[in-house]
Amino acid sequence: MKTKKTKLRKWLDRQYLKDPDLKRRVNALMTEMEIELGLVALREARGVSQTTLAKMLGVSQPAIAKL
Repeated sequence: MKTKKTKLRKWLDRQYLKDPDLKRRVNALMTEMEIELGLVALREARGVSQTTLAKMLGVSQPAIAKL
């Protein structure tokens, strides 16, 4: 079954046609976000707070929060 494209998807497809490099940049950002979400999930699954992780890595808690 084929799904109907949303207005956002149609708009994005038009933008991809205007800027051939846009799709690569969007995909790179999506990959980065997926990695960040995975790291957060792993930290939470292990019961480690941002503060604790920051101390373990020798960085500030805000540096961890930016991830």
